[in-house]
Amino acid sequence: MKVLIIAPRFPFPLEKGDKLRLYHQIRNLHESMDLVLTAVSDVKVEQGHYDELSKFVRKIYVFPINKWGIIFESFGRFFSGMPFQVQYFYRKRIHNSIRSVLSEEKPDIVYCQLARSAEYARDFSGKKVLDYMDAFSYGMGKRIEGSNFLLKRFYKLEQKRMERYEKEIFKDFNAHTIISDQDKFRIFQGKNNAIQIIPNGVDTGYFTPQNIKKKYDICFVGNMGYRPNVDAAEFLCTRIVPQLLKIKPDLKVLIAGVRPHPRIISLQNEFITVSGWMEDIREAYGSSTVFVAPIFTGIGQQNKVLEAMSMEMPCVCTTSVNLPIGGQHGKEVLVAEDTDDFVRHISFLFNDPAAAREIGENSRIFVQKQYSWTKQVEILKLIFNTL
Repeated sequence: MKVLIIAPRFPFPLEKGDKLRLYHQIRNLHESMDLVLTAVSDVKVEQGHYDELSKFVRKIYVFPINKWGIIFESFGRFFSGMPFQVQYFYRKRIHNSIRSVLSEEKPDIVYCQLARSAEYARDFSGKKVLDYMDAFSYGMGKRIEGSNFLLKRFYKLEQKRMERYEKEIFKDFNAHTIISDQDKFRIFQGKNNAIQIIPNGVDTGYFTPQNIKKKYDICFVGNMGYRPNVDAAEFLCTRIVPQLLKIKPDLKVLIAGVRPHPRIISLQNEFITVSGWMEDIREAYGSSTVFVAPIFTGIGQQNKVLEAMSMEMPCVCTTSVNLPIGGQHGKEVLVAEDTDDFVRHISFLFNDPAAAREIGENSRIFVQKQYSWTKQVEILKLIFNTL
């Protein structure tokens, strides 16, 4: 079976959740399917990145977009009603090129990652699968909270546009997937039950416990230019850390991840280290005792939490983070809803190393059973074969 993939970003390196999801899907599909990758990219794709994907796909087409073109073309389509995040990745010239690729390759299935790439396949007459991944319209709505006046207006407009678009494109695809049950019912009411859930996985062979010195008591990892992660890191450093310092005056915190926002950089002090990009993110997990994820506004499934659990780190997170994962509170994860909860749970882990170790061990067993990439991609294979 030949599958042509359309992605809004080149799926390597793995510093974003959508890249990680598609990379591991490709890696697990390639043994039984003939894969062709088409990807839009707003950054230069390095030769090493091409080489990595070439292990799994027969042919790669990359269509670059530049920042000035993004601004110009988005302005020209402002009144089109198309969501801005779809406009960002869409170009008519790229659409024509992808039409030519489709005509040449004649795929059995076209697989679109995210609604952001759907526009390129809507007019294709063959079988098509759309991975919504997350409910982006819902995510826009969550960003309204705590934003200034201008951003609130923008997020409200984008939320309405994305809600309409997510519903509109549904009819153009033969099958639909999403990352969690929560996101499945956040998109629109009507045909939600036709959307199939494919959770993310975690490479438990790569994310294994590390026998290295613990330099930090707490860590938080993620794309540090992404609004929900920025908010979470600020909550950790300005609300939780001051309370913990009363209990543990020598507390050390690590904030690790690509493209730290100025708000993140400003958090750095004698207790808090902002590392930025790390070549091997396992060093962040392995050098820390507890993983804390005070994320209240994110959507989808938090890969960072699955990775930390796979490395036997005890994790403290919110209900919204744990729901798509399904960890059992007190056994595989600790769930907190406010500052006091976080401080209480983290203090418990500091004061009872045996309990912390047991929760960490349980969490690794949990992800090994529930979140292998092989298991998740089997669902996608079944969808393709059914079509």
